[in-house]
Amino acid sequence: MYTDLPQFTRCCFCAPLRIGLLAWGYIKLAISILIWLLICDGIMHLIDRGFVIPVGTILFIIAEIIDNIFTVILVVAAHKKHEKLFKVSYIYSIVFLVLFGVICGLHLVYMFMSMMSYPHPYVVDIFMTSFASSIASIMVQGYITLLIRSEMLKLRDRSNIQFSNLAEEAQCNAYVEKV
Repeated sequence: MYTDLPQFTRCCFCAPLRIGLLAWGYIKLAISILIWLLICDGIMHLIDRGFVIPVGTILFIIAEIIDNIFTVILVVAAHKKHEKLFKVSYIYSIVFLVLFGVICGLHLVYMFMSMMSYPHPYVVDIFMTSFASSIASIMVQGYITLLIRSEMLKLRDRSNIQFSNLAEEAQCNAYVEKV
């Protein structure tokens, strides 16, 4: 079955595509800095109290490092208009979307099982909040993946076509560059 994915020309229907991807990358890096500060503070409190750092925290730190590396690759690709770096970022975005979807699904199953074993209104609220935030996060990641794909296709199909329509002399220049 053949499916045609949408190709966007604007980010969030207002900003140019490359500028929107740059803004997304910088905002994501700024949020990552705040997360790193919170993680470091939490780890310092655990170490001060003599606790062992949980395995989940270590896995989260590794995932955050990998995500920051690929976010920097996205920002560099957007600045330099580098098609191969966009492709690397696009592949990472697809892999991250699939893994994130699986992890969210497993988390929601776990939350649902907890909700069934302990039917309390707060547990239902937490489940609904987790469900809504998981769906929203997956949708945002899917949108960013489509934006990266659109920019990658735009760079692949770029050509220097210039139209000038002056009253005295109308001219059309076309410089097509095959990469």
